[in-house]
Amino acid sequence: MTSPAHASDRRCRPRRRLRRPDTDRAATALRRLRRLAVGTVIALLVAALGATSAMADPGQFGKNLGDQVKSLSTGLFLAVAGLVTLPILGRRDVNGGVVLAGLVVVLGGFIFAQDMVKHVIVDLWKTLPDGA
Repeated sequence: MTSPAHASDRRCRPRRRLRRPDTDRAATALRRLRRLAVGTVIALLVAALGATSAMADPGQFGKNLGDQVKSLSTGLFLAVAGLVTLPILGRRDVNGGVVLAGLVVVLGGFIFAQDMVKHVIVDLWKTLPDGA
């Protein structure tokens, strides 16, 4: 026979309800997993396409690698410039936008069009008088 203290414990304890799985959370997690998988596959395909151009001719490895780095750095430069532009557009700051556009053109010219910029600088230097 059970003591009265034990019987009262059973009555006071709240019943546990079985939780049903939250279908919305499961669906959201599944959607996130699918998006992650698709993004990973796309990133791998882009990397594979880039690797094929870098490895096209083993005799031209340095040139191919340089071309690959240049194309990736161009994309990175433009992405950073675009991200920096967002606050300027949000404030509707025309002066800041003009300054940023000038910086992007000048820095982009020095970084990515080195031969053309070198030619322009040499031509400008030749036009200066000898005393300068």
